[in-house]
Amino acid sequence: MGERVLLDKLKEELRKWEEFNESLLQNIPFAVFTADAQGRIVFVNGSVSELFGISKQQLLGKSIFNLANPTQLLPFVYEHEKEKVLDSVRRLVETGKQQEIGVKTYHKSGRIADVKVRLLQLRDTGGSPTGFAFFAEDITDKKKLQHLLIQSEKLGGLGQLSASIVHQLKNSQGIINTSLYFLDDVLPGKTGEVQKHFRIIREELERSKRIVDNLLAYSRRTGVEREKVDLNRLLTATLSIFSKEMATREVHLLTKYEEDLPPVLGNFEELKEAFLNLIINGIQAMPHGGYLRISTRWDRKNGTIEVEVKDSGVGISKTHLNHIFDPFFTTKEVSDGTGLGLALARSIIVDGHKGNISVESERGKGTMFLVELPVGYGEQEEYL
Repeated sequence: MGERVLLDKLKEELRKWEEFNESLLQNIPFAVFTADAQGRIVFVNGSVSELFGISKQQLLGKSIFNLANPTQLLPFVYEHEKEKVLDSVRRLVETGKQQEIGVKTYHKSGRIADVKVRLLQLRDTGGSPTGFAFFAEDITDKKKLQHLLIQSEKLGGLGQLSASIVHQLKNSQGIINTSLYFLDDVLPGKTGEVQKHFRIIREELERSKRIVDNLLAYSRRTGVEREKVDLNRLLTATLSIFSKEMATREVHLLTKYEEDLPPVLGNFEELKEAFLNLIINGIQAMPHGGYLRISTRWDRKNGTIEVEVKDSGVGISKTHLNHIFDPFFTTKEVSDGTGLGLALARSIIVDGHKGNISVESERGKGTMFLVELPVGYGEQEEYL
């Protein structure tokens, strides 16, 4: 009788332990599924559906060894990443060693998510394989924060560099410019070749001045005054600067401004400089003409004003897309770009105005920048 009671107690403890383990796996913020020694998936936690938008029934009973039909087993993995996952499964089976990879997957919302996946071989106390476990963590936000931190460090270092050397560079430019005008006056009857080199020197001097001015902008942005800024008015004023250039380049402007936008709290001239650089980037991306679309929208839910700057130009390759906000990075000809315009725009919008800027692009189809700026304090309620 005593043995029966003890056995019942052990069964009850085992049941509680199993419930605890299942509850733990169901509630941890990772997508988890496990497979038995034959590779059949026997457990799927709720986070799998939350992350990938796939039901338990779609995975339970499937074999992780079904490598001949990866779409059946991995419907949520980004097409170009499936082979990477399958290679990791093969290595796990062959070596028994833990595998860790980073892959892109389809989030249930439809966006592409960056996911870190750990693959483990489970063993009993004697060391014999009993199954497999897969853990997946959405690290999209972590990667974004890491990228922003790297960007801030780069721009911070650039600001310190700017403050220390920019004034010396401007002095040198002034001396070169004065000497150039002197030589132009004292050298009569210059040949066409000499005139050509005078023109080249002036153009390069002007380009170096633009670089220095952009560098100087980094070191001057502390303590600037803030005011209520009407973004529709600001964009209209900024676009008027380019009317002649757009006509010459056969760039057609399309605008769609939401009426009665509440103002943002910012510095008019800084924001004008930021959008000026985005517009320049769009115009220069259309060497054979095209369409430049500018729109504004009030996101009442998030309390932000959204500005889209979209061109129908050459687009940006995926390789370059992660670097376009890096200082001095440019894909343009040396004479067309300094590599500071987009870095400065990002610094003004993100660091100076607590906003956000993102970009989408495809080669041959154009580029779209989305700027989000917070509505000024107390302004949202006044306009609702």
